[in-house]
Amino acid sequence: MNDEAADLVISLAWASNAIAEADMGDRLRIAAAYREAQCVIGILPDHEGRRPRTVACFERFTPLKAANDVTACGWLLAAVQERVSEHDLSRWEELDVMVG
Repeated sequence: MNDEAADLVISLAWASNAIAEADMGDRLRIAAAYREAQCVIGILPDHEGRRPRTVACFERFTPLKAANDVTACGWLLAAVQERVSEHDLSRWEELDVMVG
């Protein structure tokens, strides 16, 4: 069985490494992408729970990562925060410390 929490940790490690290796310009672009993701999250209704918000961020993240665009990190961080906030992952408390 797939451990989603472990997959998220691997993704966070990838993002952490990409951010650490990024120059200041790319870090600013990552921060702008994160802010954009937060805006998208903010306009999506929450009556269906947080899942649509998480999905929206991952849908934006996937093609950016495939294109080796460093801004994917901002979308990933927002997606992981939303996913962890659902509180239904194994070890979600540990992940919350990482992304909280």
